[in-house]
Amino acid sequence: MNCIRCNKDLGHADSNNADYVIADEFIIKEKREKMYAVTDKTLVKGELPSELFIPIKQTTDSLLIPDVKRIEVKIENTDVQKTGVVCPECYKETDAIIWGIHKK
Repeated sequence: MNCIRCNKDLGHADSNNADYVIADEFIIKEKREKMYAVTDKTLVKGELPSELFIPIKQTTDSLLIPDVKRIEVKIENTDVQKTGVVCPECYKETDAIIWGIHKK
């Protein structure tokens, strides 16, 4: 296994020779499904009708929203937090440690 930052070979990475961390720099964009409950917007007199897309986690969440017309699923770029193994030299104070040398 290699350090995610410097690519140094760590052999069998464990809590004696590396840290398994979460870091802001490991956030990547991935395409993910996102669901929306679609309702009519409250219209101002004279405006054309339009729709409001309300993000929901699961279809049953739409039951809590009044006057839902339909549910739509869109494929969108989403920030996804990844994790990585880093060598002791690449460890940063800002890393959130899952396990490793620097875990207290």
